[in-house]
Amino acid sequence: MRKWTYLVAALLMGGVSTSLTSCIDNDEPAGITDLRGAKAELLRAKAQVELAEAEYRKAQIAIENAKAAYLDEKVKQEQFETAIQEAKSQKDIAYWQQEAQKSLEKFNAEMYALQQATAQAELEYQRAMAAIELALTTVKDDVVANELYVLLTQKVFNYSYTKYTYNPTTGQLENTAQDGKYITGGLNQLATKISNLNSEIAGLQRQKALLEFQYDPESLKLAVSNTVTTKRAEVTAKEETLAELKLVAETPLEEFENKYKEIDQKLDKITAQKDELEIKKTNDEEYQAAKLKEQEAAAERTAKGQFSFDIPTAIQDPFYTMVQEIITNNVASNANANLTAINNAAVANTNNEYSYPNGFNLEITLQNQIDVLDALIKAMEGEYIGSYITKKALTAEELKEKEADLAAEKIIFEDLQTKRTAAEKTWSEALAKYEDLYNKGKYASTSLNARAQMIETYNKFTSDYNSAELADQPGILDNFIKEYKDYVEARTLLDGLKLDASIDIIADKTKLSAWVNAYNNNQATVLGIDDIDNNLSRVTGGAAKAFYDAAVALGYETTRRTIISYEEWENANGNLNSIGITTTSTLVNEAFTKEKEYTENALLVANVADWNKLDEALTALMEVKETSMTAINAKAAEAQRDMAKVNEKYQAETAKLQAQVQGLTDIKTTMENVIKRDPNLETGHNSSYETAIQNIKNQIASIEGGSVTIGSSSVTYNKGSLAELKEELKLYEELLAAIEAGTFEEEETTTIKTVQASIDSKTSQRDALNVLFEVANKRKAQLLEALTGESSSTPETPAEGEETPAEGEETPAE
Repeated sequence: MRKWTYLVAALLMGGVSTSLTSCIDNDEPAGITDLRGAKAELLRAKAQVELAEAEYRKAQIAIENAKAAYLDEKVKQEQFETAIQEAKSQKDIAYWQQEAQKSLEKFNAEMYALQQATAQAELEYQRAMAAIELALTTVKDDVVANELYVLLTQKVFNYSYTKYTYNPTTGQLENTAQDGKYITGGLNQLATKISNLNSEIAGLQRQKALLEFQYDPESLKLAVSNTVTTKRAEVTAKEETLAELKLVAETPLEEFENKYKEIDQKLDKITAQKDELEIKKTNDEEYQAAKLKEQEAAAERTAKGQFSFDIPTAIQDPFYTMVQEIITNNVASNANANLTAINNAAVANTNNEYSYPNGFNLEITLQNQIDVLDALIKAMEGEYIGSYITKKALTAEELKEKEADLAAEKIIFEDLQTKRTAAEKTWSEALAKYEDLYNKGKYASTSLNARAQMIETYNKFTSDYNSAELADQPGILDNFIKEYKDYVEARTLLDGLKLDASIDIIADKTKLSAWVNAYNNNQATVLGIDDIDNNLSRVTGGAAKAFYDAAVALGYETTRRTIISYEEWENANGNLNSIGITTTSTLVNEAFTKEKEYTENALLVANVADWNKLDEALTALMEVKETSMTAINAKAAEAQRDMAKVNEKYQAETAKLQAQVQGLTDIKTTMENVIKRDPNLETGHNSSYETAIQNIKNQIASIEGGSVTIGSSSVTYNKGSLAELKEELKLYEELLAAIEAGTFEEEETTTIKTVQASIDSKTSQRDALNVLFEVANKRKAQLLEALTGESSSTPETPAEGEETPAEGEETPAE
C-alpha cells in the first residue's frame, strides 16, 4: 500500500529526527494519528470478522447437512411405518405412531434450530462487516480502502443456477437454466442472500417432513392451515413491499435522503410491532398453559426413578450371559450403558458362575427403563435374529420341539466328545514320547543338543583324520562312524532322519567323500533339521511327526503342550489363537462349541419355567412403563397442538410483519450506499443514486415480472416472485380443501413434489452463490491484509478466474 508506506516512512523519519535534534517539534501530525487509529480499528474489525466467519461457515455446513438429516429421518419414518403395519394390536399401533410423531417433532425442532443459528450467524457476520465499513470511512481516499468498500457494499455478482418445477401431468421434476442473474450490495448482500436461502431450505425441509410423515390428520390439517395463513400474509407483505419499491423508484435525488429516513422509521416501527407481538403471544394465557404442559411433559421424561426386578436364582448365570450377549452384539445400543450397570451388580464364584446376591437397583429415566425392558424381552423372546442370542421364553409347543432337538443334539455332542477324548489321548501319548526323545537329545539347549555335539564330533574327526598317519586313519574313521550311527538312530526315532544310500557311511564307509560333500552342501541331509521344535511341520517321521499329526488332528497349535479344558476354551471368548487352537474348523473347537450349545439348551429346557416367569413379569412391567410414557407423550402432543393453535392466532400478523421487515431491510440496504458514501445529494449527478434506482427497478421486476435494463444488458423475469408466492398459496389452499373433504392424497403428493422442487432450486442457487462468496471473500481477506499489514498498500492481483471489481463500475442487479 504505497500511500500507507509513505506515511509510515514519514512517521519513522520523524522519530529519528526527534532523537537527534531536541529543538525539532516532535508532535505527531494529525493525519498520522488518524492513520494509526484507522489501522487499529481495522485490526479489531478484522479479528471480529474472522470469528464471525467461522460461525457463519459452521451454520453453512449444518444447513448443507440438512439433506442428509432429512434422508435419515425418512429411513426412520419408513421403519416406523413398517412397525405400524406389522403391529398386532391398537396399542402397538398407537405406540409406533407416537414414536414416529416424536421423531418428526425432533427433526422439525432441529431444522428450526438451524434456521435460528443461520440467522444469528448472519447477524454477527453483518455486525462484523459494519465494523469494517465504519473503520474504512477514515481512510476513504485510499485506493485499497475504496476497493474494499466497493467489494463489501456495491460489487455486482452475476450468476446462473438451475430452477426446478414439478409437472403434475408427468409426475416429474423439470428444470430450466436461470442465466444472467445478479446480486448487488456487494459481499454483504451476497452473504445475506446465501443465509436467507439456507434458512428457506431448512424451512422447506420442515414443511416437506410435516407433509410426508404426519400420521395425525388433524395435526396435518392444522399445519397446512397455518401455512395457508402464513402464505396469505406473505402475499400481502410482498404487495406492500412492491408498492414501497415503486415509490422509491420515483423518488428524486434531492428527496432521496428523506425517503431513506422514512423507510428507516417504518422499519423501526414494524420491528417494534413484531417484538411486541412476540411478547403478546408469549404472555397469552393459552400459550402459557401449553408451555407449562410442555415443560411438565419434558420434566416427566427426564425425571429419574428407581428401577429393579427379581431374577429367579436358577437362571441368574444364564441371565448374566444373555445381558452380555446383548451388549456385545450391540443390538440395543440405547440400553447398553444400563445393561452394563445391571451386570456390574453380579458376582462371580470360583467356577466363574454369576449371581446377583443383592439384586440390582438403578436410578434412570422412564425411557431408559423402557429401553432396558425392551432389550431383555426381545432377547428372551428370540427377536434378535442374526445374533447368537437364543430364545429363552418358550411356549409348550416350542418346549416340546426343543426337547426333541436336545435329544438329537445329545447324540452329536457325545460322538464329538468321544472323538475329542480319543484324539486328546493320542496327542498326549505322542507328546510324551516326543518330549522324552527331545529332552534326551537336549534339544532345548543351543550348544549342548545332540546335533550341535555331533557337529563338534565331526570337526574333531576331520582334524584328527587329516593329521593322522595313513595307517591310523581307518581306526579314526571307524570310531567316528560308531558315534554317528548312535546319533542317526536317535534322530530316526525323534524325527525320522534317514540317510540316502549314496551317502550312507554307516552301511558303506567308502562313501565318506559323498557324505562330506552332502554335509558341506546341506547339513540337514546328514544331521537332520535344526531347531526341531519350531519346525515340526517339516519333519518326515519319528515321534515328532506323530506329535505333529496328533496336534493337527485335534486342532492344537504345536506350541500347545497341555490339554485345553472347556473352561479355558469358554473364557477365550472366541480368541482361539490365544489358547493354542488353530482355526474354528477343528475337532476341539467343534466339540466344545457343541458342548456349549448342548449344555445351554439342556439348562434352558430345565429352567424354561423360570424364563417364562421372568418374561411375563418384565412384559407386565413394560406395559406399566409404556402406559406412563404414552400419557407423557399425549401431554406433550397436546401441548404442541395447543401452542400451534395459539401460533395460528398470531401467525398471519407475525408472517406479515416478518415479510415487511425483510422487504424494508432490502430497500434500506439498497439506499444505504447512496446515503453513506455520497452525502452531497444536491449536486444532481450521483452515480450511486443512479445505481440504487436501477437496482430498485430490478427488485420491482423480480417481484412482479417483466424486463429491466441492467447496465448495457436487459434481464427478463418471466414470472415474478409475487406470482410464484400466489401459486404456492393456491397449492396449499387446495390441499387444505382436500384435507377437509377427506381425500387429499393427490393434492398432498403434488405439494410434496413442489416443495422438493423448491428445495432443489434454492440449493442450486445457494451453491452457485457460494462459489462467488468464496472468491469475493478471498479478495476481501487480501485487501484487509494490505490495509492492516506493514509491507504494502497494494495486494497481489487475484489469480486467473477470480473476480475483481472494476474501478468505478457499478452495475445494478437483482
